[in-house]
Amino acid sequence: MKRSAFAWFVALGVSGTLLAQAPPVGQAETGAARPLWTVETALASPYSAYYHQRSNSIFVSNINGGRFDKDGNGYLTRIAPNGKVLAEKWATGLNAPKGIRSVETRSGWRTSTKSSASS
Repeated sequence: MKRSAFAWFVALGVSGTLLAQAPPVGQAETGAARPLWTVETALASPYSAYYHQRSNSIFVSNINGGRFDKDGNGYLTRIAPNGKVLAEKWATGLNAPKGIRSVETRSGWRTSTKSSASS
């Protein structure tokens, strides 16, 4: 008898926990992520993005081919904070750029595949 009462309390507790986490019926979740804006220009295999405070721009690395190809097809896209594309191919001739970061001391940019572009 003790085991069946214990199992009943465990089942009741699990059910209560699961129901407490679900949103009420007919009410949408309030914490769902919504896009603030979208980019209208088609990007070619975008990999990463970096916000550059000094220029108030978002830079996106585009692989544009195989992710390990060293074919010079990759490029960086410059986007305004409102989503407007300022320069679709801001820097070109890169080898499958992935991670991106500006290097302020040298007035240039580095990507993770040993490709660089000057600003």
